[in-house]
Amino acid sequence: MARKGILKLNILIATLGLAGLSLFLASAIIKSSEAPETEEEVRVFEDTKAPQGLIKPLAMYLGEELPAASCLVQDVSDESGRVYISYNEVPDVSTPGIVNAGICLEDIYGNRSYLKTPVTVIDDHTAPLIYGPKDINLDYGDEGFDFMEGIYSTDDYDAEPSLRCDTSELDIYEPGEYTLRYFASDDAGNCRITSVTVTVGRPEDGDMDTYLKGLVNDIYKEIKCRYPIWTARAIFNYVHDNMTYDPASCGTGDIEEAAYYGFTNHKGNCYVYYCMCKVLLDRAGITNMSIVRYPAEPSGHYWILIRYRGYWWHCDATPFKNHDGVYFMLADHQLDEYHHFDRSAYPARSPSGSNLAIGAVYGQTDWMNGPAATPAPEQQTVQETEPVTEEITETTIETETTQETEETTTQTAPTETTETTETTAQATEPSETTEESTQDVNP
Repeated sequence: MARKGILKLNILIATLGLAGLSLFLASAIIKSSEAPETEEEVRVFEDTKAPQGLIKPLAMYLGEELPAASCLVQDVSDESGRVYISYNEVPDVSTPGIVNAGICLEDIYGNRSYLKTPVTVIDDHTAPLIYGPKDINLDYGDEGFDFMEGIYSTDDYDAEPSLRCDTSELDIYEPGEYTLRYFASDDAGNCRITSVTVTVGRPEDGDMDTYLKGLVNDIYKEIKCRYPIWTARAIFNYVHDNMTYDPASCGTGDIEEAAYYGFTNHKGNCYVYYCMCKVLLDRAGITNMSIVRYPAEPSGHYWILIRYRGYWWHCDATPFKNHDGVYFMLADHQLDEYHHFDRSAYPARSPSGSNLAIGAVYGQTDWMNGPAATPAPEQQTVQETEPVTEEITETTIETETTQETEETTTQTAPTETTETTETTAQATEPSETTEESTQDVNP
């Protein structure tokens, strides 16, 4: 039920408001006629004080849009707690110069104050200046040269103009002359371009490391793919297809020396195959490590572990007798008896074959235009289980959008099924087998 004392007070406030007085409520004591024991404290005050604020000068470029009026004042205060800020005089910013903007501050009770704020309109058509660029003589394969050292820019209005260098045309592994450009721009959109010539020299005779970098870089540029895992497969295809196995070639010495031998002679033992794959994987930024046959029976052997989606996978580009395939992205149980190793000496491998491994190795002989798929050893005992049919798609691979980082990076183990959003291809994952092969191998 409404209390009459409060109702009378509301009528009084409304009447005073119509009379043009600015009022707000505080505390007072009101007794209700229907509930005399109830008291409420309400007070009425008159607000006649206008909001206060400080001007905030504005500098803007010719052609820019005038900002809101609130951007031209600061430290606004009022007893009512709410202030509306607007232009009462909109400045003409269509021509350069200094003009005044009229700002109105109004509280919720209609009290107003007015400010004048200067607006400086700048007509800037002068691009920043660039200091320091000069022609550069670069050593072949010099990856550490700092093209921004000693380069800086200034502008007549912008205190910090942007400055960048475009090296997209430069190839440090290809001797010759290249154009390198520096770009400086200011807030008004003015830009200056300064070009210099970069001359990449030829490698010195006998510099094996430098030549190797050039060879690896050229090969990488030819075979790199959209996704790192595709690039890994292309690397193994390249090494497998362009080499002849020679058990007496190069031994097990320096990695760069063995890789250089393989790239230039196109032959080598398993260590040479391993080293060639490793330097190409390193160039692609794909995390990898070596793995060694243990015990070394019937002889020593080397291959690669690649880290992918939280696990390490076996990859071996060395050709084996009686089949033309490559061992690519395999789990432990998919290896033959010649790839035995000390399992406790290496980080966790995949517990099962991935969709990608199955699609890349089994049943797709034309995948990435690589060699024939790796068949299982000719003699094996197979468990009586049905093969699991999985779908593999480009989506499975597209999740690999960044190159592998440190080995300690937390990653998600591969799942058994991947949602498809693009064209799918069917692949059948073989069940785990107990492999008993008497097949001879080159290594």
